[in-house]
Amino acid sequence: MSDFYFVGQQIIDAKTHEVHDVELLLRYKKKAGFPEREFHKLLNSTSTEYIAYLKDLDKALNYLKEEYPDYRFSLNFTQQELEFPETLAYLENVAEDMRNRILIEVTEEAPEKRFTDYPENINVSAFKRLHELGYKIALDDIMQGNNSIGNFMLVRPYISRIKWSFVNGGQNLNQQQIYWTIKLLRSLTVNEQISLVVEGVEEEMVSYWLLTMNVHNQQGFLFAKPEKL
Repeated sequence: MSDFYFVGQQIIDAKTHEVHDVELLLRYKKKAGFPEREFHKLLNSTSTEYIAYLKDLDKALNYLKEEYPDYRFSLNFTQQELEFPETLAYLENVAEDMRNRILIEVTEEAPEKRFTDYPENINVSAFKRLHELGYKIALDDIMQGNNSIGNFMLVRPYISRIKWSFVNGGQNLNQQQIYWTIKLLRSLTVNEQISLVVEGVEEEMVSYWLLTMNVHNQQGFLFAKPEKL
């Protein structure tokens, strides 16, 4: 994708070590880590530049579709991107057999510019439309930024997964606070068709502790580092 490319990090069942899907993480050829400044610049560029990015994204997804036929892919979109008509137009044209293999992971940053009017703090109609198109949707970094519990409740009918991160959500919490946070998040998934994934798992003791709380879906360096696909 020009100067952008994907690495993949597995999400696994920590009990069986089965790989459920792979999160696609955007990277930039000229620097390490997530290219926050460069991607923000793209989101504030012209429609033509963003459409070119979507075309490159489509080529990458078609390659992954053929190269990894048994994997489902978790693909990040910002809430700003959900405001763009170009994003929705692209997702409407993705082949149905690929839609079934994509989980759209919506990140926590609130959009800087709205392209439609809505009374809530989150674009419920965009979530509804993606759900109608057959995509599964996750809220990334729940309890952070615009992915608050309150906003989750607004889009809950369209959500298949919530994700919580030790890195972003748990870095300033003690063990007891983390325990009650996990209990709260687990309660949101009871009797719902919603899974919970905990990210940033780096120690076996932490993984085992999560298993005792019935959190099987885990992601982190303990299991796999991001790798070029």
